[in-house]
Amino acid sequence: MISHLMSKSSDYRRHGRNIELLSLNSTMKSAVTLAIFLSLASALIVMITTSEFLNVKFAHAQTDNFNSTSHLNINATNIYDSKTMVLGNDIKHLVILIPNEAHESPTMEEEQRHINQPYIPQKAVVRPGTMITWFNGDVDHDHKITLNDARSKQEVFDSGVFAFNEASKPIIVNNISTFNYFEANVNNEDEDFVMDGEIIVVDQPSSSTTPNSSSSSNNNIDTVGTYMVPTQDIDTYLSELTDRGFIINSMHDFQDLRGGQEGTGDKQTLIVWGANSSAMPLDTIINSLKEITPELPYS
Repeated sequence: MISHLMSKSSDYRRHGRNIELLSLNSTMKSAVTLAIFLSLASALIVMITTSEFLNVKFAHAQTDNFNSTSHLNINATNIYDSKTMVLGNDIKHLVILIPNEAHESPTMEEEQRHINQPYIPQKAVVRPGTMITWFNGDVDHDHKITLNDARSKQEVFDSGVFAFNEASKPIIVNNISTFNYFEANVNNEDEDFVMDGEIIVVDQPSSSTTPNSSSSSNNNIDTVGTYMVPTQDIDTYLSELTDRGFIINSMHDFQDLRGGQEGTGDKQTLIVWGANSSAMPLDTIINSLKEITPELPYS
């Protein structure tokens, strides 16, 4: 009888241990399951976060690429917004416009400028060997361009003084470098105001941004420039330009910063034009601009 009870007691203890082991195994399985679940959840969160990070990084990369010097850009709207023109290796000549009221300081109490930059474009990215000319459209104001190499800090070009409706003597930028150009002492009311711009010379890909037209001759565009006219008279001046052989690439209408004035209206149009130097040499281009500019109501 005692032996039987001891046997029963032993069975109960074994059964209890089995229950404890079973309970422990269940707890361990639950813990392992929970750990796996948490690991998967963490991994999922990491993947989502990484994906979002990569998407943001990719978006920034796209933006950076758009703003880089390898992104060809001669669209008038982009030039107005970024103040930058990026030319391909097939462009040999660039004519930078000094617009009317370019000498006015943006820090003055009353805005007197028409457009948001003293040179159009204010920043240019070009290939080595590009010839650059500044055309003075700033009514009754003389201008003078000084160009310095940003690396050596040495002056590499002095245009001398050139009057309204005249062009500077040209400069050919051969070296891959960054050049700063400027003119001081242009505003009597703000003696600290300096008109300044930048030319970056890099090896560019061939351009895919030749002016928009069905003409096959557009493939030979090698000269590009800008012009500003009152929007209210845009048809007149487009005819003036095209009749003289200019090809219109793009246009951008913008609100006149000074609020408009009699004769010019409150909106201006930035025009990007192109030309083929074989049919329209640089001298012909400058002479054509000199014929049109005095007709503008800025004069």
